[in-house]
Amino acid sequence: MKRLLSMVVAALVTVCYAAAPVAAASVTPPAPPSKGSIEIANTIAGKSYDIYRIFDMTLSADNVHFAYTINPAFKAFFDNKGLTDRAAAVNYVYSLENKESEITAFSNEVKTFALANNVGTGVKFTQVATGTVTVFNDIPLGYYLFYPEGTSNGLCNLTSTDPNSKIELKGDYPSVGKSIVESGDKKQGESYSLGDTVTYQLDAKVPDMTGFTKYFFVFNDKLSKGLTFNDNSDSIKIGSSTLLRGTDYTITKTVNADGSTSIKLVLIDFYNKYKDKHGLDIVVTYSATINSDAVVGPEGNSNEASIVYSNKPNTNYKGVNEPADDDPVDETPNDTVKVFVFDLSTTKVNGDNTSEKLADAEFALWTTKAPKNLTGAVTMTYKDNGTDVTLYQLTASLKTDKDGKFDYKIGAGKYYLFETKAPAGFNLLTEPLVFTVTATIEDNELKNLTVDNTAALRADKDTGVISTSIQNFSGIALPGTGGSGTKLFIMGGGILMCGSIVGMLISGKRKAKKS
Repeated sequence: MKRLLSMVVAALVTVCYAAAPVAAASVTPPAPPSKGSIEIANTIAGKSYDIYRIFDMTLSADNVHFAYTINPAFKAFFDNKGLTDRAAAVNYVYSLENKESEITAFSNEVKTFALANNVGTGVKFTQVATGTVTVFNDIPLGYYLFYPEGTSNGLCNLTSTDPNSKIELKGDYPSVGKSIVESGDKKQGESYSLGDTVTYQLDAKVPDMTGFTKYFFVFNDKLSKGLTFNDNSDSIKIGSSTLLRGTDYTITKTVNADGSTSIKLVLIDFYNKYKDKHGLDIVVTYSATINSDAVVGPEGNSNEASIVYSNKPNTNYKGVNEPADDDPVDETPNDTVKVFVFDLSTTKVNGDNTSEKLADAEFALWTTKAPKNLTGAVTMTYKDNGTDVTLYQLTASLKTDKDGKFDYKIGAGKYYLFETKAPAGFNLLTEPLVFTVTATIEDNELKNLTVDNTAALRADKDTGVISTSIQNFSGIALPGTGGSGTKLFIMGGGILMCGSIVGMLISGKRKAKKS
């Protein structure tokens, strides 16, 4: 029977009581304690925590022997199980040792009974947590059910030899994890280009709904202005089952006054469908597209999610699939991820006079990484230093304005910028501007931003701007982008032309003298 005294469901550390040594046979040993404490770690401020004493503990007159008796408040519970006397009830609980699933089932049954029968004063003790550790002091010894309201419960013992127990909760309140899915990996932050599609994932678990007759489970998601939700991209799986929109869940999209978008996913008849599925994974996925309002730089474009859930068992909830205004619910903390976007800021200038800005130059931007969009991409094969490279077109419509500028939003990657039309009177560049952008993102923060072609471009992490100035030259169109070799060749041609003219004049004079 002593083994019963060590049975626990949560990770339990017992602080043992040590009796004072006996100095002589005639000295009466101190009486063992009749009360103790339960310390619960990992509690959440504002949450309610209950403990129920299922068995009382009685001591013999000499304080040596002890026995468990059924607490009168739970006698009906054991009677209903056919365990009508103390020994049968204690032996039954003893038989559950090392059978985790059966212990969990038993503790759930006890909790359901306690809630349904309003077991209270002298048997139930309640503390509202003010921090991460909550302590029940000066409580009678016995066998207890501990119950964090609205989540999973467990069992622990307080005895004359182990009067103080410590329980470490596993944090079974509903929670949500938000991530960006990139090539099968889940990330908290990533960079993308204009028009790219971002895949988001929300992760949760089916909660413990013991004591409830209705349970709301509603996902709230908010996308910042630079992200456009893709209709019909949503999917929800619980365990291995894929849910049907309209039958198993509803989705509502609202565009807010500030341009952000709110998404609400409501699970239909959640309690009846999943009350026996505690612990199953809930996975929500959907996608959004980077639009022209995306914020450039370290601020990022945020996406945050939370879950609204029922938190008061044994309550007559008024709402149907989502809570009414006065229904008791709670909301998880927001989990946030960010998408980062950078500005390729390009200025077109006259190579012979760089203060002169050139309008109406046209460019196409290509990359080595397939764009993540829903419409596919134009591709081409380009020979880069003798190697064939597949390029994907991001845009073919970049054009410099009257100030010689254009901007385009890009993420990390390798890029090829081709000039497709030169300004009037200037030579078309025959080679692209090639560069690679690298972004280091950790813990939703842009840690670093670099570009490899530092002779032509500059990256500024604090602004998210990658800037470059591209020169065009006028004159005879020759291979290359224009430079000293071209100018020298043009000068050489001019000298040869002058020499020819001089030669013709001398030859003409000689003919005149002969005549």
